[in-house]
Amino acid sequence: MFVRQFYFSWSILFQFYSSFNIINARNIPNNKIRITREIKSPNDVTINDIIAYMQKYGHLEAAKQKDEAGGDAPIDQNTILKNGIKRLQKYMGIKQTGEPDKETKKAILLPRCGINQNTGNKWEDNKRNLTFAIYDFHPKLDKDLQRLAIRTAFNRWASVSTFKFHDVTEISDITPDIKVGFFSDCHGDKDCFDGELQVLAHGYYPEDGHLHFDLDENWAYPNSAAIRTDISTGKYIDLLEIATHEIGHILGVEHIPNTEAIMSPGYNPKNDSSGNYIVKKLHALDIEKVQELYGVGTEGSSRGPPILSNRKRRETTSSVS
Repeated sequence: MFVRQFYFSWSILFQFYSSFNIINARNIPNNKIRITREIKSPNDVTINDIIAYMQKYGHLEAAKQKDEAGGDAPIDQNTILKNGIKRLQKYMGIKQTGEPDKETKKAILLPRCGINQNTGNKWEDNKRNLTFAIYDFHPKLDKDLQRLAIRTAFNRWASVSTFKFHDVTEISDITPDIKVGFFSDCHGDKDCFDGELQVLAHGYYPEDGHLHFDLDENWAYPNSAAIRTDISTGKYIDLLEIATHEIGHILGVEHIPNTEAIMSPGYNPKNDSSGNYIVKKLHALDIEKVQELYGVGTEGSSRGPPILSNRKRRETTSSVS
């Protein structure tokens, strides 16, 4: 009796919210949708919050397109909502029940990447030597450590792809292919940050070349002890892991529905059985995706370009444009 009553109650909610929120959400730009920051517990998450999350990250639209592809039958709003939840669950690596269960509520509270899915873009064939520069550093983390983390992240992708990356942060007369910086709130692009946690960063698909980190996060590198100690709340964010993820998007790699992959959309740091922080590395799925786009090349690296030392140094306090 209890089980039947549970599903009956959610069925009523599906009918109400799908007829009102899903239809009206189509007219809301994704960058204007923000998940309520006051939510601290999965018990406080409502179906409305789940719908807003699915709209922001494209799960509802994908479910709608799947339903429309089925033929001329009327669009079933309940089916769209259920399929949208299943898609959300798939990408967050949890059981695909199609129900707004506790695991789903926990998943939408995870810190994550702010990027939706790719539109099929990739770098042109003549773009395999890419330059990058850090324009705005985080004031609370040593600049050299920030450069090391970001260089290491580029190196990871260079070692498994046809790309080579060159750090031109200190060279003022080169316009880089990829502009990196830390910003807060609305900062001149199409996506605003939302304060501590939730959206951590966004790296836009080719050939936009902008990689932005949320200035309001507590970034750590290579201080795994800080990340490990506070792993239950995720207060300290691993700069290397997030940089590696966003560079994947910069190269055109989409989110991967596997929590072991760097390109999984959620940030969920873990410790091993001894309590040591597990540094996440490129997974076979990450490597497969970038090689599907560009093939397999000789090992590259992130390095400074062969540029004369008398070139002008770049100021690193200006905003990315």
